[in-house]
Amino acid sequence: KAYVKVDRVASFKIVTDPSVSEDQIDNIVSSIRLASDNFENSFGIRLIYCDSEFWPNDEPSANVLTLRKDIANNPCDIVIAFTTRQISGNVSTIGIAAAETVIVRVHKDARLQGLTLAHEVAHLFWAVHVDKDGMIMSPELKMTENSWDELNRRIIILNKYQNFHKYDFLRF
Repeated sequence: KAYVKVDRVASFKIVTDPSVSEDQIDNIVSSIRLASDNFENSFGIRLIYCDSEFWPNDEPSANVLTLRKDIANNPCDIVIAFTTRQISGNVSTIGIAAAETVIVRVHKDARLQGLTLAHEVAHLFWAVHVDKDGMIMSPELKMTENSWDELNRRIIILNKYQNFHKYDFLRF
């Protein structure tokens, strides 16, 4: 099902840490475009650039709670961080999401990185993992996965107008 109009805009702040090199930026931009197009075509949600910030994290791995402490999402709705480091000390993790914040590990394939980003942003709309091959919300993404399962389609549509700023008074 393709949406014919955009009726929700979610703004994002893009964040990179010292591990990301300048030659990886084009790949990052392509993956953001892919994820945004996916959300727009599937749910009528457009992801738009709002701000950028450098995350001077020098830890051996990227941690979403540390990122939340270091980088505020305001004035944007969500923070999308890119790193080449391990995420939360796990070598197999390629993305993680929590509290209006997403971290994606940079990958040479913009399509896989875009699917990872779409998967993680979907968690911010309360999407859950499903044990079905070929679905974006499968816990282990593969290059063949490019569709939304009916459960998560309904969850995202139900939560598409959520307020990303309702807990701004809390600092993690």
